Amino acid sequence: MSKGRNVQLRPYGGGKERDVEPAAVRLATPAERLGAVTAYASVRSRVRCLDALTLGCGRMGFWSWRGTGRGAKVTRRYPDRLSTHQLWMVSLSAPVSRDRTASRTTLYPFTRIDDDSARSWLAEQWEISTRDELVGRLDDLSRTGYRARAYQLTGVAPLAWDAALYVDIARRGFACGLIGEGEAWTALKNIVPAVAGAYGSWGEYADHYLLGRQVWREGLRGTADAGFPAPQAAADAHLRALLDPGNRASPWNLAPWNVIRRPERAR
Repeated sequence: MSKGRNVQLRPYGGGKERDVEPAAVRLATPAERLGAVTAYASVRSRVRCLDALTLGCGRMGFWSWRGTGRGAKVTRRYPDRLSTHQLWMVSLSAPVSRDRTASRTTLYPFTRIDDDSARSWLAEQWEISTRDELVGRLDDLSRTGYRARAYQLTGVAPLAWDAALYVDIARRGFACGLIGEGEAWTALKNIVPAVAGAYGSWGEYADHYLLGRQVWREGLRGTADAGFPAPQAAADAHLRALLDPGNRASPWNLAPWNVIRRPERAR
């Protein structure tokens, strides 16, 4: 709100207002928005833990939480089905999720709980081992990513390639505990306007994903990572399966492109 010539701002989640000159006000970046949500969620989590500890000590009670354990089906830990909008957002990473262990219909990236695999993959492939490194990488992909170089070479900026990587990294970050569930959904929602505005179908999204992947693979030539990517034929076959109208398991058929422009509903 405004007061006189100044603008009054309040921290995310509430707090004391402070006066700021209008010229100093700008929209928060995706990283800043995610950081604010993370800080707020962290405070609320600590308060809930203290409340629970106080209650437990008052009753002289002791309890333990038994997790589902590594290898349990993801639906045991997360039994609720995603909404139409949630499935659409998760499906942005479908081109990257080629492994048999990948889950394409849950926020958690695997069909079975395997937090360690998510943690090691982020560390080995992206050099991400902290929350700040994760947020920084997501911010980079949302701003420029690999599409900046692709634009220099081809005149086209394939946002789909960066979007697929962005969602994949956010999901793995959630899986290994670098960000919470609410924070992961906030991260995914941050890129929806740009992606939904750039493409009109999953087919268009797939075309730009392939273009971005090709530019990325070209950039690896002559480096130690040249043999890392899967063959282009494997990526092509995977996308054909995702786009196949007869493939009932394809998340792109379960959540058609235009579903994000309609009211959100349960599935």
